[in-house]
Amino acid sequence: MGQHATLEPHPGGVFEVDIAGSPIRGHYLEIIRPHRVVVSWGVVGNADFPSGISRVSFTLTPTSAGTRVDLLHSGLPELRVAGHTDGWAHFLGRLASHAEGGPFVIDEWMPLPQR
Repeated sequence: MGQHATLEPHPGGVFEVDIAGSPIRGHYLEIIRPHRVVVSWGVVGNADFPSGISRVSFTLTPTSAGTRVDLLHSGLPELRVAGHTDGWAHFLGRLASHAEGGPFVIDEWMPLPQR
């Protein structure tokens, strides 16, 4: 997910990912290995969605078939919900495909225009 990442996975560590031209920036807020990761999330230079304003929680649960990933993105401005819903569906779908042995392909996904 993304074209660049700087990740320092410890509480307070840097979380930086560039996705389709958007510089997502935040920090690791919580890490409970191997079950849960929480990061702050926002876009550098964006007044309505600044760095670190929202929160993304990833919870991993063992299942008989592998691992279930639950994602909760909270604190999103209303104008950002549709685009993030589309983006998370896209990237979680890619993760599921790759976990099932699907090929790694160049990702040309772009976010939906804001309404």
